[in-house]
Amino acid sequence: MQVLKPFRFSYINARSRAIKSNLISPHTLEELINAKSVSDIVNQLRITDYGRYIEEDFFRGLRRYFERLYGVLTEPLNRHEKHVFYLFFFERKEILDKKKSLKDQIDIKIRELEREYVEKTVKAIGKLSLSEREDLRVILGSYFDMQNVITAVKFRIIFNLKPEEIFPFLLPFSYKINRGTIIKVLSAKTISEISDILLPVTNRDFRDYTQLRKVMYDYHIEQIGKVWTGFPFKISVPFAVLRLKEIEIMNLNTIYEGIKFNIDREEIKRMVVGL
Repeated sequence: MQVLKPFRFSYINARSRAIKSNLISPHTLEELINAKSVSDIVNQLRITDYGRYIEEDFFRGLRRYFERLYGVLTEPLNRHEKHVFYLFFFERKEILDKKKSLKDQIDIKIRELEREYVEKTVKAIGKLSLSEREDLRVILGSYFDMQNVITAVKFRIIFNLKPEEIFPFLLPFSYKINRGTIIKVLSAKTISEISDILLPVTNRDFRDYTQLRKVMYDYHIEQIGKVWTGFPFKISVPFAVLRLKEIEIMNLNTIYEGIKFNIDREEIKRMVVGL
């Protein structure tokens, strides 16, 4: 099977790299942020791959686009590979949607769902080849780093919980931000202190919660970028592209909602990641 791997992945890797080259640029994102109306946003996106999906319903159209792209890029994968993709791009999303729907985010049921999800994901990755595991651990590990930092800061600084109350809500998976670093974050009293603690990993500082979110996304996106080096025929390439498209779609949703509700353009820009 290993001999056939380049052939099996040649199409999805070529397609993935083409999609990556057409990701919306920071300059275009800024143009969209400065659009006068949501109609202007739709007009600017007509020449992109999203064009024919967003004419009638912007948000639903973006979801349909992603689902179609997901189907195209995962079709050649085997059962174990598809399971890893499904866990991250669909089951994870279901848990996040449940979490958003709760008025009280400090919910024991969500904690258990998230921990079970991480255990399933780790087990699924373990069924892949060693080379595939390494790349995916970087992408997933940096994602869980990001989630753990955001959870720790939100619960500690915004909700004013004690460190021992927060630990059960942290996910048992990491890449560069280990338990020791999280303990330091939970011991900090201000966002500025947390920024200093994380600086060796993020290489960026932040002074409020919104900036923290942007910095952690930048860190996550940088780790995704490591996929593009080395052996070109690997499942981490389509996985990385789908994750980048997912982030891009999140940005487009943020911009559309911001323009729709007449939020200050500078505030919208602060909420868009990757700028």
